[in-house]
Parts: sequence; structure tokens; C-alpha cells
Amino acid sequence: MAKISFLWVGKTKEPWIKNGIEIYLKKIKHFVKIDVHTLKDTKRDGRSREASIVDAIPRDSFCVILDERGRSFNSEAFSKFISQRLTQPPNHIVFLLGGPYGLSPATKDKGDFILSLSPMTFTHEMARVILLEQVYRALTIEKGLPYHH
Repeated sequence: MAKISFLWVGKTKEPWIKNGIEIYLKKIKHFVKIDVHTLKDTKRDGRSREASIVDAIPRDSFCVILDERGRSFNSEAFSKFISQRLTQPPNHIVFLLGGPYGLSPATKDKGDFILSLSPMTFTHEMARVILLEQVYRALTIEKGLPYHH
């Protein structure tokens, strides 16, 4: 069965962001199996300790690292990307978002694809909501639903 996992570093502190995350996770669950893993944000030399991050990436998955220098899509192209990844083995997409200091180059190298939500920089908490909304939009586009006009 197709599955999407979200791995992110650090707790979501802002109540309005927590609310947005809950809203979009509930909507996404109507289309695909999902799970969310919040990884502890322990810092050393300005970067999160990343061995536990890499260990949290499921072996049979397609890992998408979020980084402002990655490839960007419009919503229709992102929908096709998601659809292809969910219909081809391993049928499991993992989105990995770093904490406030991002991810190290070594961790980024562990991903299968680097995605940019925008050339602008967002807080790591806001990026979570933006990503979830875009995943939901992509799934509705794939199903031909009217969410995306």
C-alpha cells in the first residue's frame, strides 16, 4: 500500500502551526496511509545531530529532502511527481525536513531527491504546513477534485 511519511526535527511550538498541521494531516489521510515522526532537536556545532535522522529514514522508501536549493515544481508537476512515486516501488515517500539550522550536506546526500518549496526561506515550522498543504493539493489534483482550480 502507498504511504507517505513526514520526518522533521524539533517539536512544533506555535499553536496555529500545530492546528494547520493537524488539519492537513487529517485531509491527507483520506488519500494515503501516512505517519509523522518528530525527531529530537539536539544541537552540536550549530547543526542537529544527524545520525538519528538518517537512521529514521525507512530503508524501503524514496526520501525527499527539503532544501531551498532543491528542485521546485508547480502544483500540477508536483502532483505528477507524487503520483509516480506512490505507484512505483517502493510506494513509500519520506519527506525529511531539518530543524532551524537545516540539514548537513552529508544528510542531504542520503536523500533520493532534493525539493525546494520556494527560493525564499521559511521557518522550519512553517515549511511543515506549506509542505502538507502542497501534498494535499497534489493528491486532490491526482483525483480530479476541485480543491485546485
